[in-house]
Amino acid sequence: MEIISPEMISQLLKIGLLSAGAFLLAMFLTPLYTHFAYKHQWWKKMRTKTVDGEKARIYQKLHKGKHKRNIPTMAGVLIWGTVLILTLIFNLDRAQTWLPLFAIVSVGILGIVDDVVNVRSTGGVAGIKSKVKMGWLITIALLGAFWFYYRLGFVPKDPKVRGLARKEQAKINKKRSYRTPLSVLKKLAASDLDLTLEGGGTCAASDLPLADLSLKVTRMIGDRFGGDGKKATADCTESVARALRCPGWKRWPDDQRQSFERLSLTMALIPDLERWPAEDKKGLAEIMRAKGKPQEAEYVRLVLRHERLRAALESVARS
Repeated sequence: MEIISPEMISQLLKIGLLSAGAFLLAMFLTPLYTHFAYKHQWWKKMRTKTVDGEKARIYQKLHKGKHKRNIPTMAGVLIWGTVLILTLIFNLDRAQTWLPLFAIVSVGILGIVDDVVNVRSTGGVAGIKSKVKMGWLITIALLGAFWFYYRLGFVPKDPKVRGLARKEQAKINKKRSYRTPLSVLKKLAASDLDLTLEGGGTCAASDLPLADLSLKVTRMIGDRFGGDGKKATADCTESVARALRCPGWKRWPDDQRQSFERLSLTMALIPDLERWPAEDKKGLAEIMRAKGKPQEAEYVRLVLRHERLRAALESVARS
């Protein structure tokens, strides 16, 4: 049975405490919000016109009863506001929280503005116009994507596309009003990305020919087992466990046993697996087990270190 590390227990406790704190804070703020909402009559106005200017008959028919009850709007601030408060106090030191915090607060502020316009409207298309709202949503998404793409270290795998991305960034830096053409955006979107974390070295694991290996596994199941996936998994698992001299895999936790079974379909394609040195066999068994653990960091690290495995998989894909 796998033992949960003290660090993971600490992280789980922190998540639980922050979640409970957000709930209690929201419950505390809700009466304050409802007091001001009913006092100032922040009622959501009924839409009387569609986006194209026609009379919104269907909308009025479906939502007539709801608007008669005078339901207050702007309650979403209780959700993202509590997240903002607790994050600023307890969790702002983690850089991973900045992007989602920016997204939820930006969209939340846009929602408040939309609700204020709705409350003050006198009819027609209540709230911010759809085109304006969509424009702001796209802008927020692009800003978040820019941060995610560049600031967090994602770069295109293809050297040509990587160079193209640098050129586009230089044009944006030189002229803020510049907009990347659609044809260039398509080229950038079509390229796979690599993320190299600090101290992590190169991301060689992403260079494995996964699509070719998947095709080889599919053909093997069809040719050798008549398309019977269960029979193929059972046979390959048994042969790989025997080749690796790993009879104890059946006593592993469920997730690790399942990862061993799934990866066995690929490892069974390696023709000389049984003749590998004992150290390489042990390393492969550790990789197959690590794939089933809660965090894949160890799995990636082990794959990067196992040169014989990567060479064998590349050879199988090319054959």
